Amino acid sequence: MLLLQAAEISREYAGKSLFIDLNFSIETGDKIALVAENGKGKTTLLNILAGKDKPDNGIITLRKNLKIGYLQQTPAFPENITIGGYLQHFGNEFAETIAIYEKCLKDCETDYSEPAQKKLEAAEERMHAIGAWNYESSVREMLHVFRLTDFKNAKVSTLSGGQKKRLALICVLLSEPELLLLDEPTNHLDIEMTVWLENFLGNRNTAILLVSHDRYFMNTTCHAYLELDAGRVFRYQGSYTQFIEKRGERIEKERNDAAVARNLLRREEEWYSRQPKARTTKSKARIASYFDLKDASAVEQRQKTEFMSSVPRMGKKILELHQISKSFTELKLLDEFTYTFLRGEKAGIVGKNGSGKTTLLNLITGSLKPDRGEIIAGETIKMAYFKQEEVSFPDEMRVVDVVKELTEDIRLGGQSINPRQFLGRFGFSAEMQYTQAGKLSRGEKRRLYLLTVLLQNPNFLILDEPTNDLDILTIHALEDYLQSFEGCLLVVSHDRYFMDAVAEHLIVFDGDGEVRGFAGSFTQYLASDPKQDAKKSATPEKAKEKPEFKAKEKTRLSYMEAREFEMLTTSIEQLENEKATLEKALHQTNNHEELIEQTARINEIIRLLDEKGDRWLELSEFAN
Repeated sequence: MLLLQAAEISREYAGKSLFIDLNFSIETGDKIALVAENGKGKTTLLNILAGKDKPDNGIITLRKNLKIGYLQQTPAFPENITIGGYLQHFGNEFAETIAIYEKCLKDCETDYSEPAQKKLEAAEERMHAIGAWNYESSVREMLHVFRLTDFKNAKVSTLSGGQKKRLALICVLLSEPELLLLDEPTNHLDIEMTVWLENFLGNRNTAILLVSHDRYFMNTTCHAYLELDAGRVFRYQGSYTQFIEKRGERIEKERNDAAVARNLLRREEEWYSRQPKARTTKSKARIASYFDLKDASAVEQRQKTEFMSSVPRMGKKILELHQISKSFTELKLLDEFTYTFLRGEKAGIVGKNGSGKTTLLNLITGSLKPDRGEIIAGETIKMAYFKQEEVSFPDEMRVVDVVKELTEDIRLGGQSINPRQFLGRFGFSAEMQYTQAGKLSRGEKRRLYLLTVLLQNPNFLILDEPTNDLDILTIHALEDYLQSFEGCLLVVSHDRYFMDAVAEHLIVFDGDGEVRGFAGSFTQYLASDPKQDAKKSATPEKAKEKPEFKAKEKTRLSYMEAREFEMLTTSIEQLENEKATLEKALHQTNNHEELIEQTARINEIIRLLDEKGDRWLELSEFAN
């Protein structure tokens, strides 16, 4: 069933065209990821679809009485109300119906009149009709999942930005909409929350249009991708991997078509320059063709974003942590934690929200002091710290001046370039470089902030949730940079794809001050029994030889991995056979419902084959 139809939608912002004449639709059961570079209009489009903004041109048509839930990137709440109060009395049909029922119930305690009783009966019927009796249990479950139970009586104004985002997510999910618009839903979620959300969305037929930087979440949740590029929209069916492949094919075809058009254009320009003012019908047609060629040859030439730097020399001593302890009132975050970093080490930090990950980064960088213990950095260590907090640049300062304020002597790949050339390499066009920082999108500000960190030319790089609000292309470029980075890397992230790509081993925060190591990738950690892994910390003596947290070179599969490899082989074969059977059945039925069910199952099988195939290839390298 058609839920939403966008026809000829156009929008400008700050004198810049975001998109032109977009046409697309969303139907019941659609689960779509909206993908684009930062600043290209993703959030603006969501605001338009949610009715919080209007297009300059075009029409949005919604199915009658369509119920839309919208999770905004930065949600707002009434400040003088508690979490519990908000969930009970504001924001969705269930809470409002319960509030009416409770009022009628209270009124009937003192008013025994027939009108009062009829109001109560009507309120009870409404409770039954929408299924509001289960609302309380759903509230309790979600408060527990998103770790807001202890804050139920706290005022919203006292919450952190992450807690407010999680509260907004709870409110949207509790409203049970038919269409969910989600802007960066996994920001401020740890891995347990993210997996719960994946399962929640996967078990419902709710239509979804979401913006996310989390590729694993998109791959698990979505079966279609809507890309905004150069003001146009392109739709792709399939997994994230299939989207990347098809997108690459489209861009390559556009480049080839543009090259052909430019060759033809050169000849046509010679002809056009010789034409007299008086035109024949035939020459007018050729002139129209000339301008079509001009448009076709003007395809934007994409320059691959590359982060490059030269790493300052590092001495033998890098960074040592000796018996570090840190608590806040009764909350113990680190308990006699000892660790020594080696040259070129790349470690990821994982754990639940509030377990102490960012606290460790702040201790290492000196913005916090330990309660006990000692932190010793080598003399040659030059740290740079990309923080999770909101980026702040002077609103009136131009983008190019932000870079110039740091340095005008920039070296990339052994070459000296000026700030404008530097910004151009990282997706800031000549026009954007002279844009005031206050007019940048949230994602563009994060990208600019990232550049200012990398410009410090560190040999010990610390990143706290670096992928939040960055676009996919920038994240790919950052991964390439970190994989070739010759210094030390310490990164906190809940992005599973990103962590698998850049972290060689993990430092795991289990809570209550317990910290241990895991010699493997984030995906392997999630699939493992955490209690069977490395000890709490490495001693300084052992760390000088090889840190206990350092990933060991893998030569063969463990028993559990070997069993997993056998099961994957069987599972993939069964899925391939089922897919072949369903594809054959598609050509043998005219039943519309059967066609829909079979197509949906084939799409699900394709997703499973991608996921299981990637893991099978990873394990096959070490299989006998």
